[in-house]
Amino acid sequence: MLNSQYGMAALLSGLREMERNPNTGATLAAGHDVATLGVNFNATGRNIHPTFGGPWQSCSCPAQDSEARVPKEYRVLSLIGHRLPPFSLRTLSEDTLFYFFYNFPGEEYQIGAANELYYRDWRYHKSLHVWMMRSQRGYVKEHGPTFEKGTYLVFDHTHWRKVSFSLGTFFP
Repeated sequence: MLNSQYGMAALLSGLREMERNPNTGATLAAGHDVATLGVNFNATGRNIHPTFGGPWQSCSCPAQDSEARVPKEYRVLSLIGHRLPPFSLRTLSEDTLFYFFYNFPGEEYQIGAANELYYRDWRYHKSLHVWMMRSQRGYVKEHGPTFEKGTYLVFDHTHWRKVSFSLGTFFP
């Protein structure tokens, strides 16, 4: 336990290395004040990821925008791109479409996913900010020129599941 890579000897070795080279990212573990890193602790809600991209980023950084060195061996699109079938959102599952919608805001993927979800009878409720569709098991109980009451499937993006609700909707 004392001599393993996670034991006390390794901890002492790591602390000495941080003293010799203070510019490493490991110094955060050695007592840096998190309040100096730009985290907004007064934000409502518990999530800080929309506004905090990390201790060494000046803004939030979506996963697709993170910088990484890609070896040239992996850059094969220019070599085989003409042989690949065209990309179609019609072949993707609803989970993948919801992922595109919620994780690529303001991009073509979000617009394409929204169009495909609409094609599959999902509708986005603007004031509730959720996707919903008529339940196949349920039915419309009341129907008028400006409203509809029935059973709907609502996609809960916080728990990533479809939930059945009995509710009424109003439309212009």
